Amino acid sequence: MREVGRRLAAIEPQWSAPAPASKKPASLERLLAQLADADPARRQEAAQALGALGRPEAVAPLRKLLTDEDKPTRQAAAIAMLRLGDPALLEETLKQLSEPNAKSVAGAASALGLGRNPKAVAPLLAAFKTHDPKVGAAVARALGMIGDAQAVGPLCEALKSGFAAAEACEALGLLNDAAAIAPLTRALASKNPKVRAPAARALGRLKGPLADPAQADKSRKARAALSKVLDDPEPRVRVSAALSLYELGERGASAKLVQLLSEAGLTAEEKRR
Repeated sequence: MREVGRRLAAIEPQWSAPAPASKKPASLERLLAQLADADPARRQEAAQALGALGRPEAVAPLRKLLTDEDKPTRQAAAIAMLRLGDPALLEETLKQLSEPNAKSVAGAASALGLGRNPKAVAPLLAAFKTHDPKVGAAVARALGMIGDAQAVGPLCEALKSGFAAAEACEALGLLNDAAAIAPLTRALASKNPKVRAPAARALGRLKGPLADPAQADKSRKARAALSKVLDDPEPRVRVSAALSLYELGERGASAKLVQLLSEAGLTAEEKRR
């Protein structure tokens, strides 16, 4: 299915596979040295790698980058420190969730999500009770990235109420919990295509729960609903449904996916003209 992957990358970049990891991981020493590189892109790259490496001794060197002249480098360092569990920065970022400024709260939520620290889940859930849509969207994304099962119930409720519904769909797909099958299936009937598309895509990510014999009835209904929206008026919804059915191993989904991707590519090309 190389052709499928190529077309997906062209039409929906977020669906393409992540860049392959280096065959030989960089050493701690080399990454720490790279933090002082003259090239800000190299400093940023080192900060991101140190966050993923999970070595707490990198926190002190990373802290020096919090005053770096390059903003992306400062952000990369802060996120890496959150991933490494720096208590001072975590406490400071959590406090921002209580600020009256919605932009600050949304920014803090995004940072906590990228930091993937489980200690942020409870404060994020408290912040999720806000009525500000930008905050709700940022918190939903963060909860999905952290991946804690405590978030499943509140995200399902948000989807039901329509609050940050698109982001709730995306997050539920990442959480991969059987409790999300029914709410996501119902969301396929939403009047908003910006909800139908992520709901369709999220169901494809629930491959494990949908294969569970205990979820057979919900699985049947979800697959039937996905098949129904293959005729959705919105191209992105159709492609999302076809991709999910393909990933779920539905017969005939591969050919349908190639067809829809080809049609979507033609439409995009016509629009550019």
